[in-house]
Amino acid sequence: MILFPTDFSDSSAQVFPYALDFAAKTGLSIHIVHFYQVDLGEFHGATHFQYTDIEKNLTEEMENFLKMLPKNPKVRIESSLEIGFPIQSIKRLARKGGKYDYIVMSTQGQRNALERFFGSIAAEVSVRADIPVLLIPSGVEYKHFENIVFAANRESVHKESIDAIRALVKLYHSTVHFVYVGDGREKGDKEEIREKIINILFEEDTPDFPFLIHLIEGEQVMDGINHYIDKTNADLTVFCNISRNFWRSILHRSTTKRMIMNTRVPMLVIHLEEEQE
Repeated sequence: MILFPTDFSDSSAQVFPYALDFAAKTGLSIHIVHFYQVDLGEFHGATHFQYTDIEKNLTEEMENFLKMLPKNPKVRIESSLEIGFPIQSIKRLARKGGKYDYIVMSTQGQRNALERFFGSIAAEVSVRADIPVLLIPSGVEYKHFENIVFAANRESVHKESIDAIRALVKLYHSTVHFVYVGDGREKGDKEEIREKIINILFEEDTPDFPFLIHLIEGEQVMDGINHYIDKTNADLTVFCNISRNFWRSILHRSTTKRMIMNTRVPMLVIHLEEEQE
């Protein structure tokens, strides 16, 4: 099942075709959910009818939102309202081995400051959730994932991540671009990355999808990736979020979130456990 968190914004509705098409290709259903909080200070002593009014208004918003969305007879869609803080609630729902397989959401809303805050929620969810998160920038029109850019480094080039890429390629018949951006200080890095990619791809048999390996020199990974995206007109980037110990993870999460907030094309964030040394 695909979890589709929404803030009812036009931006959220605009990215729904990605979730719908992905669901149709995978045979998954979609759960559209809106998380909300009740201000206990504001509603101290509130009656049952006041709480009912809140839920009634949100139910109407959900119904109006659903009317905006395209439909596919092959895809089952359900919706619900959930009380709770979005980040914590989504993390609780999106545990590995749970009922959800993917999260699909917009990187930001459009109408007001609250919806812009939705973008920071998307970034935080992408690094906290256990399952893959597909993030769609606001204003991006639906495109088939014909060219997929995989951000390669020593940690992300992993059998688990490449298996996830294989699954995508089967759905979209894509070409995969493995792109490594390095500053050139470690001369052995480029060849090590290339060799690791080749070894995993050919481990069992000849790869059944077209791929390219590009090794780029640059100081900033996202700048190098964005330059490559512009040059190749790529449709999707794939990043891996590596589980780390507490202090090292702070830096990694902040870097990942900056990448997410500045992405120009849809981004898939895959979560991997850090290998023990």
